[in-house]
Amino acid sequence: GAPFEARAAPAASRFDGTYADTNHPGCARTISDGVLSGEDPVPFVPAPGDGTPGSPCTPGGETKPWSIRLKEQDERAGTVFINFDEKDGSGEAFTARLTADGGLRINDTTLWPRLE
Repeated sequence: GAPFEARAAPAASRFDGTYADTNHPGCARTISDGVLSGEDPVPFVPAPGDGTPGSPCTPGGETKPWSIRLKEQDERAGTVFINFDEKDGSGEAFTARLTADGGLRINDTTLWPRLE
């Protein structure tokens, strides 16, 4: 038979990593393979959009997992389109941009620092 051919793993995206959601403290936010996944607290109270956080995730508290396929991921420009409406019907969708220190600027009032 033909010798085994090892396939190179695809290069990791610049976006791949774990982030802190400043609008929902303690809630996991991870990007891997073009998918943003996380968990929201139950009940979920959205952030008002003025920099004040919404409901946090607390140790042992009830959470609801979700995931969103990212669109328009541009490795060179460091931008990606995130449609939060897909997870919660909020109507929120943003073109997020990587920051110089590796965080993700979601919009004018929301920056997710990179944790790892």
